[in-house]
Parts: sequence; C-alpha cells; structure tokens
Amino acid sequence: MRHCTSWVISVVFAIVAGTANGQEWPTKPVRFIVPAPPAESTDITMRLLGDRLSHILGQPVIVENRPGASGAIGMRAVARSPSDGYTYLFAPAYTIVILPSLLKEAGLDLNRDFTPVAGIGGTPMLIAANPKLGAKTLSEVITLAKAQPGKITVANIQHASLPFLVVELLNQLAGVRLYNVSFGGTTQAVTATIIGDASLVAGGSMSLMSYVKSGKLTAIAVTSPQKLPGFEAYPLANEAVPGLTVMGWMGILSPKGTSTAIVRLVNANVNKVLAMPDIGAKLKDLGMYPMPGTMPGTTQNFTDFIAEERRRWEKVLKAAHIEPQ
Repeated sequence: MRHCTSWVISVVFAIVAGTANGQEWPTKPVRFIVPAPPAESTDITMRLLGDRLSHILGQPVIVENRPGASGAIGMRAVARSPSDGYTYLFAPAYTIVILPSLLKEAGLDLNRDFTPVAGIGGTPMLIAANPKLGAKTLSEVITLAKAQPGKITVANIQHASLPFLVVELLNQLAGVRLYNVSFGGTTQAVTATIIGDASLVAGGSMSLMSYVKSGKLTAIAVTSPQKLPGFEAYPLANEAVPGLTVMGWMGILSPKGTSTAIVRLVNANVNKVLAMPDIGAKLKDLGMYPMPGTMPGTTQNFTDFIAEERRRWEKVLKAAHIEPQ
C-alpha cells in the first residue's frame, strides 16, 4: 500500500509539473516583474524569495523592475506577456486591487488580464501623531476630531494610496472627518507631522516605527487584526474602531490563461519557500507577517481574498468620492 501511495503521488506531481502539451516546466528562466524601483520593499522581498525559488525550480529566477505610473507600467507588461508560465507580476496591494479601479486609462482589468497565484504576507499600517497633539490613543483622536471639526490633518504619501484610504476608512467607520493631506513620500509626510504641519501621519508600520522609538512620533494605532511580534506595545486600531483592520500585503499574479497546473505548482513552491524558518525571520525583519487562512494559502484562497479586497476598497473609494481617472 505504501508503494502504491508513493506511485500515485509521483504520478500526480508529474501531471501537475507538466504543461498542457506534456513538456516539463520550467525549461528556461522564470521572470518576475516588480512594478517598483530596485531596493524598495517589494523589490527586496521578491529577490529574497526568488533566490530560493530558483533552487527549487532548477532555473534562474529573474527579477525585472518596471516602475512608473503607480505600478501600471509593470502590470501592463505582465498582462501583455505570453501565458506560458514564464512571466509573473510581484506587486503590493495598492497595485493589484486599487490601481485598476482608480486608473481607468491604464486599461487594466484584474479578472480579464490576470490569474491570482500566491499571497506572500502582510504588513500593518501605523497611525502616529505629533507628540504635542495631546492624544495618545485612537479613541482620543476621534474625540478630539469631533470637538474640533476640520482641524485634525493626517499626512500620507500619496492621494488614494493605501495609507490615504486607511484614513478614509477610519472616517467612514468612526463618523468623523480627519483631513487627508498627501506629501509625495514617506519622508515628507513624517517631516510635516514632526514639525507640526500635520497632526498625524499614516503609513507602513516599518517606515514609521523608527520615529516612534526615537520619540519624534507617538504611536496611536496599528491596523493589524491582532497583536504581532514587535508591535505588542502598541494599541490595535480595531479596538477603538471595529472593522479598522488593514494589511499592506504582497502577492503574485500571472497573465490570464496560464496553465492551472503551473499556477498551482508555483503556489506550492512559493509556500514551500515561505515555510523556511530563515525566510520567515527575514520577512519579519521587513515587517512582513503570515496572514492565517489567506497567506500563505492555495490559489483559491488568494483569489477569494483579492475579490474581497477589491469590493472593500471600491466601496471606500466611492464613499470618499474618489473618482476613477
């Protein structure tokens, strides 16, 4: 029975590993397009995973940077690539689920152009305040905003970015009006908050945490669903505002039409890399955490997650009167 089971597993693996015409995959380098410049968090994460994937696949994993147009250039490059299993998109949440709805002129459609392959993990957003604001918790910020309508401003990196939408979601859930101000980058947004040009700043937790630890900013809330290692000392946003849970995740997509067998094999191998203890530790250093039930998970898990994220942010965009361009 043991030999029979092993034989069945071997046959199934051979079927999964084969392409539609029976040839083994991969037989040449596999390309991952990153719609961001070198040395940014998305690029660093993909190169970390790519190194291990190349060993598993037995072929080089090439990371190709295609920045520009908030990620649209990289997305179009993948959408127009052959669906032969050799080209993938590695991108953050904003690029995958917000950009196609926001930038209509990009001509991108997730359902038409892409197949979800694998989710990598997520990093929480952080809301931090100028220490002179007089509020140390999100509940206190909300009370202050209700007492001083129109006076509480929140700095963020870009209009309609994920940090921007965190604030809009907060407004909608809490029934307040914090005013979003975009500064064109994390450094500019943080500087504006420190010198008092903005009351608070919203951004990726890792990019803001050094300012919190130095005392230049006060951590108001972390948007993870539960306490995460390294963030135990900081309050959760959903404790003050139920539903205010946001993770800035990353994931892999392939061009539509890529073989289901290859997509599943890539998913399985990515999950294998994510399960490596040293890779998990390095991702944690980058602020990237597993998202139980979603990342890592099956291709169907990731497909369902993306659909839910799209519905969520399209609703937020509509309520905030942010029109597609």
